[in-house]
Amino acid sequence: MTDTEFAAFRARAVDDLAFEKVAAGEWSRERAAVLAEEQTAALLPDGKATDGMFIVMADAEEIGPVGYAWLALKGPDTASAWIYDLAIDEEHRGKGYGRALLN
Repeated sequence: MTDTEFAAFRARAVDDLAFEKVAAGEWSRERAAVLAEEQTAALLPDGKATDGMFIVMADAEEIGPVGYAWLALKGPDTASAWIYDLAIDEEHRGKGYGRALLN
């Protein structure tokens, strides 16, 4: 993941988290952006180099990035992981990109 891709991923992840928490009634709309930024900063203190985190872009050869997956590896074995987020751009959903990313 390039620095530019990471910056785009991080901005989207913060926005998505804020939206989801407001929609779930967990955070107020007024505080959501700040809380999402704080939570993301705590989870990724070293950006894309944060130990135990794995972030990968879904990239379609003919059109470029179409989404991403963010995982936390839970141990020395990558067979166990936590999916923090998986997102495919709305206009590219239903085309198998999410499934391919999980594979």
